[in-house]
Amino acid sequence: MTSNFRIPARPATFLLLAFAAACAERTPAPTPDAAAIDTTVLAADADSARALAVPDGCDELADHFLAVQPVRSELLATLGPPDSIASRTQENRHTPGVVDTLFDVFYPGLHVSIHTPGGGADLPSRVVVRDNRYLAYPRIGIGAAADSVIAVLGEPAPDGDDVLSYNCTMVVDQPVRFHLADGRVARITIEYYVD
Repeated sequence: MTSNFRIPARPATFLLLAFAAACAERTPAPTPDAAAIDTTVLAADADSARALAVPDGCDELADHFLAVQPVRSELLATLGPPDSIASRTQENRHTPGVVDTLFDVFYPGLHVSIHTPGGGADLPSRVVVRDNRYLAYPRIGIGAAADSVIAVLGEPAPDGDDVLSYNCTMVVDQPVRFHLADGRVARITIEYYVD
């Protein structure tokens, strides 16, 4: 006996689609790691915010212009081992018999001079920056037009045609100088008061 039973075309299509949907629900598609997504988004947001940030006046510049504190421990923790370090000693000018150490720490595009009094903590004395990756405010950093720096910080102190100089005052002057080439910032020097 032969059966002439046939499923009409439309209900058969419906059954196949229902079966496929049921299988898809049982084997969920893999999802990317949530932590990796958050990290990527946060990193992008941080870079965008940093690129647009400007200091709140000149006083903030000397202490917060770098994205890292200019002392050996922080440089190492944040940037890794430097390209090189040079050191020399000198007698402390206030306390006879105490020897201070002067360090020059070099990374590509960054030179940090540090004064370490005998038995004391690192004190930054001078920083020279030639790369925006070290700056908290790259918007007025390397490559920025002189007009952009003036728009953010105001008129500079007189210091020559190719230098925008700001005497940022906390308790004492801590000059920040934007050295120009063709009207754009080529390097930035920050002088810290060390007694």
